[in-house]
Amino acid sequence: MTASDVMRRCPYCQVRPSYAFLFRRISDPMSAPTTTPYVSRGPVERIFLTYKARITAENRMKRMALWSQIIVAWYSVWITAVSLADISDRYTVRDGGVVTTFLSTAILTASIFLYGQRYEIRGAGFRECYLKLRELYDSNDDVAKVLKVYNDLLPSYENHSRSDYDQILFDAWFSKKPLHDANGEVAISRNVIISYVAKAIGRFVLFFVIMVIPIIIVFYTVSPDK
Repeated sequence: MTASDVMRRCPYCQVRPSYAFLFRRISDPMSAPTTTPYVSRGPVERIFLTYKARITAENRMKRMALWSQIIVAWYSVWITAVSLADISDRYTVRDGGVVTTFLSTAILTASIFLYGQRYEIRGAGFRECYLKLRELYDSNDDVAKVLKVYNDLLPSYENHSRSDYDQILFDAWFSKKPLHDANGEVAISRNVIISYVAKAIGRFVLFFVIMVIPIIIVFYTVSPDK
């Protein structure tokens, strides 16, 4: 079924033609219809894989930057809560100075470490890289020239991690949209899927533990006066 058929059969599009552009996105070159036969471009396909991996790397940098800000803000809230409880007449704080010192040191250490990671700057570098890769992949130049530009471009930017590559493989497996390289369809092994899921669960557990630590500390050190 083509996009025009969908729009003709959809009564909402007939009543509100201004929404028809939503269906025309089906023919967007970035998400080609499934009826379009895949044509391998040989060695140039590695550019597309790198392009996808760099997009994933940028998203990872954005996610890490957001998580770091949430963690620092979260610990700051609990330091403020302990300090207010310590000067309040309604609560008793056992070793309040030790608790606030520990949480303050944790925030300072995390802030120094996270600042050194430069998530925003690295994310911008990944974005600049994949935009150039996309332009290179869409070019009609000779394959040898394209690959030369590709090989000259990569050393100028940070490389993506293995987890970024595993994620695009997992996404391809989950969405049932295979990826291709110079040798054809990329095989996605069960070990890649299991490893990706295990790492995702591990990251979630780590984030959960970090967020729960100040709650546990406050729970055992702050008590209401009787």
